[in-house]
Amino acid sequence: VVIGACTLGRPEQVKALRTYLASGGGLVLQHQACGRGRPETPVPSVARKVIDRRPDTVLAVKDLAHPIAAELPDQFEHAYHDHLFLEPGPDGTVVVADREGAAVGVAGSAGAGRIVMCGALPGYRYDPATFAQAEAEPTGGELPLAVNMAKWAAAGRLTAQPPEQIAERRKKAESDLKLEALSRLLPTSDWFGTE
Repeated sequence: VVIGACTLGRPEQVKALRTYLASGGGLVLQHQACGRGRPETPVPSVARKVIDRRPDTVLAVKDLAHPIAAELPDQFEHAYHDHLFLEPGPDGTVVVADREGAAVGVAGSAGAGRIVMCGALPGYRYDPATFAQAEAEPTGGELPLAVNMAKWAAAGRLTAQPPEQIAERRKKAESDLKLEALSRLLPTSDWFGTE
């Protein structure tokens, strides 16, 4: 599943995506879908949060050995006028960064699935002279980036896995998500001041 620059603001959306990932699915979130304006991303273990946006179009490969970096030039431009940069989580690998070294593309595992969060938006153009923006075929370094993100995320081939195994993973994921939601309601030491 590839989700472009849309807001994932409803809890049921995030729950469904996390269940899909835990079941073995592959997910690519781009730009706004990474969690801009939210306290955390949909999968904070891979990328904790969106730090900010940068009005720049230059990206650089950070991890040459990662499969997402295959056939990418060392440095390339994306066609949208800005990108978001992320704070990597403990299970995330920074594959692509901006010219200042901030993480833009972070990949990692979530449950039995794989996720890529990319603050850029391959396949979308912005013309600063006319302010026109629209979908457009990725070119230059954007094309292998878009293809490699989708291929890497989908490598687990959820549809090729036994249905019983998927059902078992889904049941466990739904249970884990309920426990996580309940644990957020319980008091913790940070609820109280030092006094």
